[in-house]
Amino acid sequence: MKRLLSKKAVNTVISTVLMISIAVTMGAIMVGWAMATVGSYQSGAGLYFSNAGESMKESIAVENVWYNSSPTNRLNVYVRNVGAVDVDVVEIYVRVDASTYKMSNSSFPRKIPLPASTAGEKGMRWFYSTIPNLSGKTLFITVATKRGNQVKATWVV
Repeated sequence: MKRLLSKKAVNTVISTVLMISIAVTMGAIMVGWAMATVGSYQSGAGLYFSNAGESMKESIAVENVWYNSSPTNRLNVYVRNVGAVDVDVVEIYVRVDASTYKMSNSSFPRKIPLPASTAGEKGMRWFYSTIPNLSGKTLFITVATKRGNQVKATWVV
């Protein structure tokens, strides 16, 4: 009974073993956490670079724009796929003076497939919209794709 009431400190060997086991346990927890965190960053980075690679293969060109003021006020934009993958056009914006219009008469997203080796409509697409009073004005056209690419063109109609 006398020994239990003694206020002696824990033996130094036991305290050393206890401290080492706590340090090893904390180290194992930190290694597990670090591996899980790095693994999630690696998978996210792989997805990012995969999408970036596809985005770099995408290329489009605004080849022709014309405006039919009478009787329809119809703006026509001719877009061609000149890249290595199919392109999904999600929006076309037209800025005139201080106003910005969306090409609303065309349905979006609109796929522009790869150009075929034979002549025809593959690899190109017409977009149109009704926008009043464009004759003789400078149009700043932006075509946006699903992968986040944009092509900008300036035309006078």
